[in-house]
Amino acid sequence: MKKVVVDLIDDDAGILDSLSLYLQAKKFATRTHRLAEDFIRVRERDGPADCIVSDVRMPRLSGLELQTLLNKTRWKEPLILITGFATIDAAVSAVKAGAFDFIEKPISERRLVASIKAAVAQTQRYEAEQQELLDIEARVASLTPREQEVLRLAARGLTSREIASELGISPRTVEVHRAAVMHKTEAGSIADLVRFVLQIGEGSKKRH
Repeated sequence: MKKVVVDLIDDDAGILDSLSLYLQAKKFATRTHRLAEDFIRVRERDGPADCIVSDVRMPRLSGLELQTLLNKTRWKEPLILITGFATIDAAVSAVKAGAFDFIEKPISERRLVASIKAAVAQTQRYEAEQQELLDIEARVASLTPREQEVLRLAARGLTSREIASELGISPRTVEVHRAAVMHKTEAGSIADLVRFVLQIGEGSKKRH
């Protein structure tokens, strides 16, 4: 089983080493960085980890500034911020801006592990949902224009006769198109067609 890789960023070498050793003992793989700029260079060279744990107060590029950069470049790794100078306002602002969690020092290592696991699980669920959406979009795109019309009308709950009346074709022709739609989209029921249409609609909204 592939280990979860965690990027740790903290200018305090003691904290960095302590967290790294603890996470490795819990079967995580770690990459340690004293500066956010070091992390960025390593990521560009070696690719992304599964999660980022960063201190807030650091020289040059702070944890919050790193978060802003992550948002702008749309990196997918979840970010957990840690700090010894926490305020409720700062925590709320960080989470609203996209941080997965905001943990105060001294760090509860058990909480950190739980947070990393939850963050990675959330990301994996999101990526699985995105892949499913891409698969659905590809299957729907394989339909002819007429089959796509039948799909959308069937997903609205119209019967074959109602679809035939709407499109000006025979019910028998509608049945042929419906069969093709079910086969090409790999739908097991009309409920699946409804779900496909809804997912494609929601995916389109999120991209815009």
